[in-house]
Amino acid sequence: MEDLLSEIINFFTDPDGVGFPILLAASLGIILFLMNYSSKGWTVSSKKNVSKQNDLKKRNYPFKPF
Repeated sequence: MEDLLSEIINFFTDPDGVGFPILLAASLGIILFLMNYSSKGWTVSSKKNVSKQNDLKKRNYPFKPF
């Protein structure tokens, strides 16, 4: 069991191996997800903005590309 655990640790911590970029990308993705999740806290003002956006979507505006 210890041999398997040490092999897994070596796979992810060897900078010349394949596992290191996988570990780096996964940890960066988790950090970015948590930063994005914490910055989107729902407040009263953000709920009002959502209702305003829904009202704007209901209106029929002519297409203006510029």
